Amino acid sequence: MVYKNWTPLNGTEIIGDRKATYKDGKLVVELNNYYNTDIVFSEKATDKETYYDKNGTILGTLNLEDDNGYLKAISGDRYTIDYEGDVSTIEHYEKGFVTRRTSYRKRKISEKENSTFKTVELYEPLGYKRTKEIRFYSNGKKQSEIEYEGYDKTTGTFYDMDENVLGAYNFKTKEGTVYEFFGDSD
Repeated sequence: MVYKNWTPLNGTEIIGDRKATYKDGKLVVELNNYYNTDIVFSEKATDKETYYDKNGTILGTLNLEDDNGYLKAISGDRYTIDYEGDVSTIEHYEKGFVTRRTSYRKRKISEKENSTFKTVELYEPLGYKRTKEIRFYSNGKKQSEIEYEGYDKTTGTFYDMDENVLGAYNFKTKEGTVYEFFGDSD
């Protein structure tokens, strides 16, 4: 690998499960493997990044654009995984902005069993402000749905484990019934 001013210039740089090939200071291809395997998780070129499951099936594609030497996400889905190779986050991009972020968090519920809890955050178009947050029980049913204006909660709807409405609350008028749940729990 040849560097110029501490920046990759020509050759292949291998760091952990990542292998990136450069020519004349530009990325040609970057391969990221699942942790401690030879199975490709993502393949990045100059215009897109493609994500794969462990069987080689495409999970999604993220379109990229060169922004002064930095590859900026423009549209599509960006996937991240945990050390066990499970998807931990999916970020959906439109016009260069995240419009939806879905997170999956595993929690140990017994000595031999884990549960996964999903959270979906929606963002305003062309901006960074969250407009809604939806949390789910480990069975996949909605636990709560909170709407936002700016950074302030406006309304919330709360559900039982069968997705029946437990209550609703207006955070502006302070009317209704608010439910507080332990984070990432049933």
